[in-house]
Amino acid sequence: MKIPRAALVPAVLSLIGMVVIAPVPIALGQERPADERAIRETVEAIPTALNARDWEAAAAPFAEDGDVLVPGSPLASGRAAIAAFWEQGWSDVPDRRIAVTIQAIRFLGPDVAIVELTAEFSVGEPTRDRATYVIVRTGDAWQVAALRVMLAEGS
Repeated sequence: MKIPRAALVPAVLSLIGMVVIAPVPIALGQERPADERAIRETVEAIPTALNARDWEAAAAPFAEDGDVLVPGSPLASGRAAIAAFWEQGWSDVPDRRIAVTIQAIRFLGPDVAIVELTAEFSVGEPTRDRATYVIVRTGDAWQVAALRVMLAEGS
């Protein structure tokens, strides 16, 4: 069966268009294990440092202009302000520990990811929360551009 040229040209152009404008593999959920591992290490460094009461180390994973927003607190912007924020919020509860569980990592592009996690605290209020991180790749490293903390349901 011969396909008329008039029908073939639009079909080929449509196929070319689908290939050219098709979403990048990241949007299709392509796995990126090395990036996911690096992002997990970046995010998990924060609670590890908080539990050690090392405020500078807890701020180190943030981009220089990164910020943190927690309910009931003003925005802390920049590593020095973030370190001071951690110290102010954690130093008066010496027995408090945090354990986080990363629920999801979603890549928005080659150098940007969203991380959703939940956290549980050993003492104090709230007993748990949830957070969203915006993570960006700067050079070879992943850094926290923004952290938004929300109360978990039932906290």
